[in-house]
Amino acid sequence: MGKICLILGGARSGKSRFAIDLAQKRAQKVVYLATGLSRVVSFTKVTENRKGTPAFVTSGLSVDEEMAARIEKHRQSRPRNWRTVEASDDVTKKVAGLDPDTGLVIVDCLTFFISNLLGRWNFTEEGSQIKESLIEDTVMEEMELLLEEIKASPADFIVVSNEVGMGLVPPYPLGRIFRDLMGRAHQLLAEAADEAYLLVAGLPQKLK
Repeated sequence: MGKICLILGGARSGKSRFAIDLAQKRAQKVVYLATGLSRVVSFTKVTENRKGTPAFVTSGLSVDEEMAARIEKHRQSRPRNWRTVEASDDVTKKVAGLDPDTGLVIVDCLTFFISNLLGRWNFTEEGSQIKESLIEDTVMEEMELLLEEIKASPADFIVVSNEVGMGLVPPYPLGRIFRDLMGRAHQLLAEAADEAYLLVAGLPQKLK
């Protein structure tokens, strides 16, 4: 089992940049794992026999041109020798199938992993028709399976995620379920992590 680092922050807080900087200092063979569909994520060649290189896992769902541009900007910010792996709905399997000599994996970000899991459910406007406890338990089971694979890997992991629990209460059921799930997932990861940071205005605050 390698070390786990959790990085939280709001939109444009600098969390992805901080994750990249950490990875560059800590490893050479990086896998960037993308947990969402993307038309623009590319796969780059990596020298296979060099141990200690970081691995980066991206997570972005490209549903329109604006999102595509955001994902492309993130891709351009990563070193060219890092390998990008796209995993829209099989993140856990992708983690389990990583090369054993991978030095470090960046999962960026957990937010899309959770939202993609929620996307498997059919929601209605009436809260009474949403089995919230069943949905939350099912999604958290998937989260626990992912964490088990992360712990089983010899690679170090940097997991990036959006802190969404500091704003207003969402006015609709799906938004509240998503917010609550993110909070539970963050607590699960933070407990298992060796390090945890909160990014505010580009400044990392060490929590653990």
